Amino acid sequence: MKKLAISLMLIAMGHLMMAQNQYKTEMKNSPNSTIDIQVGSDNVVIIGHDKNEIIITTDFKGEYIDVPTGQKKQVPDRAAGLKPLTADVSDNTGIGLVVDKAEDYFSVLKISKNARNKTYTFYIPNKAHLSVNDVFAQAETTYSIENLMGEVEINALNSQIKMKNVSGPIVANSTNGNVEVIYSSVTPNKPNSILSVNGYVDVSLPGNVAADMELNTVNGEIYTDMEILVDKNASKSLPVMAPNMNIFSLEGSLNGGGTPFSIQSVNGDIYLRKSKSTNSKN
Repeated sequence: MKKLAISLMLIAMGHLMMAQNQYKTEMKNSPNSTIDIQVGSDNVVIIGHDKNEIIITTDFKGEYIDVPTGQKKQVPDRAAGLKPLTADVSDNTGIGLVVDKAEDYFSVLKISKNARNKTYTFYIPNKAHLSVNDVFAQAETTYSIENLMGEVEINALNSQIKMKNVSGPIVANSTNGNVEVIYSSVTPNKPNSILSVNGYVDVSLPGNVAADMELNTVNGEIYTDMEILVDKNASKSLPVMAPNMNIFSLEGSLNGGGTPFSIQSVNGDIYLRKSKSTNSKN
């Protein structure tokens, strides 16, 4: 009986810890809903679901004091009657994040410095518009994004971007990281732009997708198993060479053309391949 009581107590403590490391809020599963993530930790996982809520889980256990009252910066006498332009905000989620919430808008504004080496997993409505920007945070994050049917915009500085089972449209940029995108289907006629400055770009598309392709690399190569029909009259239909540089620029179409795709890398290779799925909204 004593062992059973101890076991039950440990289970209860486990559930309590899980509850403490989780944050929930309502959000309508609609293309009109926007989720904006402006900060990065070591690992950010974003998974779409068909629910009307956002759930955030983390391995951060609150082992910090965000801004202790006794350590807050004192306002100088010369600033009497003036307000500071920086907001005095602290964790309002219990998991190291500062969020702003409206009816159809959710934003992560700040992360505790002590939580930046942690993993945050976001379960979000899969039809919502997702926007991610870690340029100002300058975090070296791995973003793993999957199962989204809505628009995704991600702008990263030193981060790796990995997406799978997405429909787009996608706008993904990384300055010092690789970008990988696996489309399960493609939202027709919505432009997609995927770029890495100092990394490779690897894009998988359904084999039957109808798309207009623009591929550009400066110091890399382009590899594909898809048949791109090059328009002989296109101004960028042939490789362009420059001294000490391998500039390759190509315009063409897949399956007669359709949805615009711009795929670029400055100092990396481009991989364009058929995804295993053959589903497409085209």
